[in-house]
Amino acid sequence: MSLKIYVVNAFSDRAFTGNPAGVVLLEQEMESDSLKQIVAESRLPEISFISRAAGANVYKIRWFTSQVELDMCGHGTLGAAHIVFSIYQPHCDEVVFETVNQQLRVRKADDYYLMTLPAITCEPCTDPQEIATVTEAVIPAEKIYKGRSYLLWLKSEKEVADFAPDVGKLRQLALPGVIIAAPGNDKDYVCRYFAPQKGIDEDPVTGTAHCTIAPLFAAEHLKNKLTASQLSRRGGSIGVEVKGKEIVLTGKAFTAMEIKLL
Repeated sequence: MSLKIYVVNAFSDRAFTGNPAGVVLLEQEMESDSLKQIVAESRLPEISFISRAAGANVYKIRWFTSQVELDMCGHGTLGAAHIVFSIYQPHCDEVVFETVNQQLRVRKADDYYLMTLPAITCEPCTDPQEIATVTEAVIPAEKIYKGRSYLLWLKSEKEVADFAPDVGKLRQLALPGVIIAAPGNDKDYVCRYFAPQKGIDEDPVTGTAHCTIAPLFAAEHLKNKLTASQLSRRGGSIGVEVKGKEIVLTGKAFTAMEIKLL
């Protein structure tokens, strides 16, 4: 059996930018350990494994790194939608991805994709010892929140851009992910995301990070439509809209490579 892996630069429209997402259409079920091995062999950060489900435009989806199965992956979902729209169902303008407990929808509008994901709640971190531990491992912040990941709100875009992570210290934190964010110079906000416990030292562009930041930013600034940039080395731009308990992320995608795994 051979598998074709499409590599999609999510939240970008060209090579060498955005977040590279592997996408594989499975013709038959495979064990989780085998899927992790495929990711490890590809050397990609993550791969979205999709398979056809009941319904003309419905697919099952699972996301894996070489070490863990993820419960949500925004850029992986966007990359999977791009492959469905461009290769498997080019005349379709909406695709539905089924996970274990929810459905995720991606709609095509001209050259953009509109992806609806659940908002991710977080609360202010109030434990003095935990605040001290996070501050020492990351960077002093104006505010620290905790939810699926830690969110540290910094003063400026320059602080976010200049931050140099100590991956060893990040691995010791209680939560597996760390988001740092600040007001942007020409965007509403900018951010970066680190998850070395999941095998991702720094993620280039992270949909779920914006599902965490955007509800807080929108509530504080009374503004539901936002623009954002992720200041990783590859970089990426995202349009963000807060709709109650849902977040609509708008971005482009670019097929960068095809890999045939023998």
